[in-house]
Amino acid sequence: QTEPTTDPVVINGLMYVCKVLHDSINALSLRDEERQISNLLTGFLRKVSHGQDFEAHLNFLVEARSNFSNLQSVVVYLVQAVNLLAVQTHSAVRGNHTRKTAAFVRACAAYTFVTIPGVMDVFSRLNLYLVSAQVAVLNQALTQGDAFLKTAISLLADVASAPEDDSAMKNTEVWLSSYVNSFLSTLLIVPDHPEKEVLWLLKGLLNVLQDFKWDTQRLGVKGQIFLQVFALLCAQSQERFIYRIARVDSNDQLYGADKKFVAELGKVVENLTSELFDILKSLSTTPDHQAQLALQFVNVLVAHADLTQADMAKLVMNLWSLAKKQGAGDKKLMARTAAYVRSCGDSADLNTYAEIADRLTV
Repeated sequence: QTEPTTDPVVINGLMYVCKVLHDSINALSLRDEERQISNLLTGFLRKVSHGQDFEAHLNFLVEARSNFSNLQSVVVYLVQAVNLLAVQTHSAVRGNHTRKTAAFVRACAAYTFVTIPGVMDVFSRLNLYLVSAQVAVLNQALTQGDAFLKTAISLLADVASAPEDDSAMKNTEVWLSSYVNSFLSTLLIVPDHPEKEVLWLLKGLLNVLQDFKWDTQRLGVKGQIFLQVFALLCAQSQERFIYRIARVDSNDQLYGADKKFVAELGKVVENLTSELFDILKSLSTTPDHQAQLALQFVNVLVAHADLTQADMAKLVMNLWSLAKKQGAGDKKLMARTAAYVRSCGDSADLNTYAEIADRLTV
């Protein structure tokens, strides 16, 4: 069958058959058997539709969770299905929630918050917490969004404190860089909690990253993550953020580039810059990685910083020299960076940028 079914008799009958399949799985079952049954159950769930009766579909997914809780891929699908249900509700009301629809999307958030801990794979749990947070914020459920993000940070702390020989810790640095990048993109639109300190979620994330057991051969990944945080802080300092969610007041509207808020951002930037310098020193034994991180730092500064400031221009030149050291820097990237700096000077008629570009030799 290619079309979704709405027939309650068919749905109830197939639910019973699927439950029998689910209950047939035991400790002696092969992984391939589990995979095949999971695919069958997920295929059944995909073919069930209740049209615009979102509450009936949520009740169906609640029943499915109670029946199929032992198959991990099915649980992951159920979380994503409820998130999709919340997004469809948002689309149906065009983001203008009534009291009833607001309560419904919060019920969806409660479903996912309770269900996610049942997923065994820690990386799948982290991804689900982040996606669920994004859906909650989209639906103006800020308290629920904060809860998802806070739980994700706590889970990252558990990963960081895991034993070094734990298989879950192997080769996680690159994955973590991608995950944190998405996490930071979400933090830009999430407003601070009125009863918490400024940037409380970001500071919590930074504390976890500091405690993470970084492989000495991959400190460059830690530096890349800190550069992503650096870019986020630059975006936070703007009077108006580059993107937003309708009917959600982000920090640009809460603080309006207030001097105290900008000063708090400056403190975090100073600490972050110090950490980046320490990482660059630690990478002195691997010139290629050191040059790569230094050049990435230059690009972040060129994109986000005011190079007309003497201190900032000096920092760019020092990092550029470090990237050129021993000829380890990426020549093509360096040439494109120098050309971009020169174009900034031409478009804005700023002689300072032109002078810096002249000194950025490859």
